Amino acid sequence: MPPLSWEQTNTLLAPFRGTALYSVRLALFYLSNKRPARPLRGALHPFALASRGFSLARPLPIPRDLRYLFVTDYAAEGGYGTLQPLLAGCPGPALLAGPQPVGRLHARPFLHVDQHALRLLSPGDFARARADYRRLHRETPDATRPELERLAPAIGALLCRAYAYERLARSVRDRCAGPLTVLTPNDFSGLCLNFGQAADRWITLQHGLPSLEYFPTSSPEYLLWGEAFRAPFLRAGAAPASLRVVGAPRLDRYAAPAPPPPAGRTLLFLSQTHAATLSPPQHRQILAVLHDAARSTGLPLRIRLHPLEDRSFFTAFAPPVSFTPRGVSLADDLATATFVASFGSTAMLEAMLARRPVMQILPPGLHPPGGFHARWTPDSADQLAALWSTLDPRDALALQQPWLERYLANPGQASAAAWRHILLPPAA
Repeated sequence: MPPLSWEQTNTLLAPFRGTALYSVRLALFYLSNKRPARPLRGALHPFALASRGFSLARPLPIPRDLRYLFVTDYAAEGGYGTLQPLLAGCPGPALLAGPQPVGRLHARPFLHVDQHALRLLSPGDFARARADYRRLHRETPDATRPELERLAPAIGALLCRAYAYERLARSVRDRCAGPLTVLTPNDFSGLCLNFGQAADRWITLQHGLPSLEYFPTSSPEYLLWGEAFRAPFLRAGAAPASLRVVGAPRLDRYAAPAPPPPAGRTLLFLSQTHAATLSPPQHRQILAVLHDAARSTGLPLRIRLHPLEDRSFFTAFAPPVSFTPRGVSLADDLATATFVASFGSTAMLEAMLARRPVMQILPPGLHPPGGFHARWTPDSADQLAALWSTLDPRDALALQQPWLERYLANPGQASAAAWRHILLPPAA
């Protein structure tokens, strides 16, 4: 039985929009596509069942005057992420909430959601999960039922977690004396959906270049990075009034004057082989173009792996090709690169802000993800080699600037622009 596609998952769960069942769609899609030998274990792992410091007696640390709750399941958020710049400048009482990996990097007050959600599990949840699963099973086409049945225990675990998140979100809201605004970096994960739906006001910030899981949208208010991103959201059915362009707060730090590209012709490749936006054959097509161009030019190539990927796709790459060591910051990596290339990494925008010409390598016939299209898009090894060998990086920056303006509003001032919007009364 083939894994569920994102379109199949959305179609299957669309009738349950607004319920706990709908909130498990992303986890269900990933469990189906990763095809773990033990899908139940994969479903339970994020629930932190063995979390250190778990205590049934631990009180819920929610101040009565709480106005802003920042909710995320993005592990890097505690250090620096989509919400952190807004949290740092928050004008009212605020709290960050998320799973344990977020809290480890966060020095301020933190709500460990799984630790508290576990206290809210009920014996009745198992009966509710069975009933919800039966509803889903009835709606499932015959062709996909075997895959659904394979994942049945994992779906049950995911549903029980969703019920606990529902109760925790309502409990947080009930403890607040006034209106509560919830801010999230996505509107598709179970955690963000359940907390957003319980809030008086729910605002989502664009986290990166929109990929398949961004659509369809659920958040009533969506803050976009630039005007060019409005079109893909509208095509996917987002309400026009829900979209507001403010810029990318997480990129504000790159707005400071950056040094020009260094001498030489080093290409930094921002890898994304973990991304489900492309199939494995398409990832291999991109890497074949990169590999052949590097071999034909003999010019320096450095590969920066995403934190979620490994080198399994890179067996053909050998010295003098190098890999950025884990722990080296993107800013330091960019500083020693002349050019940058990627398929669809958000860091392409950071590279533009850091004054590095950016090339986008796309598989044949594939449109750019999320509507992002760089100034240079070589579709063969020969084209990439020609750009790599002859493009003048200083002249290229002047040609690239109009591209940056389409995709990024208010560079360096996006946090302030976001707060101006948030502090306005919500549209009727």
